[in-house]
Amino acid sequence: MCSSDLAPVAWAGHFVGLVGAGLMVALVAGRFGDTVERYKAAPLETFVLPAVVAAVLAFVGLKLAKFDFASWGVGLGDWRWWLPHHGVLLTAVLPLAALTTTMVKALSDFYPVDKEARVSLDGFAWSHFGLALDMLGWEFLFRGFLLFGMSRRGDTLMAIFVQAFPFFVLHHNKPHVELLSSFPGGILAGWFCLRARSFLPLYVIHLSMITVVGFTAFVMRNGW
Repeated sequence: MCSSDLAPVAWAGHFVGLVGAGLMVALVAGRFGDTVERYKAAPLETFVLPAVVAAVLAFVGLKLAKFDFASWGVGLGDWRWWLPHHGVLLTAVLPLAALTTTMVKALSDFYPVDKEARVSLDGFAWSHFGLALDMLGWEFLFRGFLLFGMSRRGDTLMAIFVQAFPFFVLHHNKPHVELLSSFPGGILAGWFCLRARSFLPLYVIHLSMITVVGFTAFVMRNGW
């Protein structure tokens, strides 16, 4: 198929992607406007469903535009390599995250960040659902766009550091133990994602860690 035959499909992909992006922008803008009470009253209809529709439209648009997902770390990658290593890492880091939270007061005081997540299990669940969506974009930016984009230039070491440094800087307002561990953690995360040829395993690890930290702090705060 020649490039001219692909043009209508590519343009259709761009159009669908723009519709999805516009819907997401409207969704985010609404959450910070005077409609926030509507989101709290009916989160499924006003937050979850629009977010899912926007994600589906973005995915369909990118597929129609022949976007190469694998080249940006989106997909299963070398799952035969990362799946067993992923299991070992989760087994090691999640108990360590819980233990560290109980021992470091700054962590248990800081998390969960949202006020409702500190006092209510429903609030905690909705807060971390939103966090899961947020961190998907966060991980794609650092371990997908920056890491895989730079690595294709031929300098793997530079690609790892390019994504690790801003990741470290954006932890400036976090407890010191988290800030200090974010730079070596970002370097290891970059190496792991390149070897796995996917950022998704690291997304699961990162989200699992912050959920365990938040839930441990929630239990401590509420005297369970």
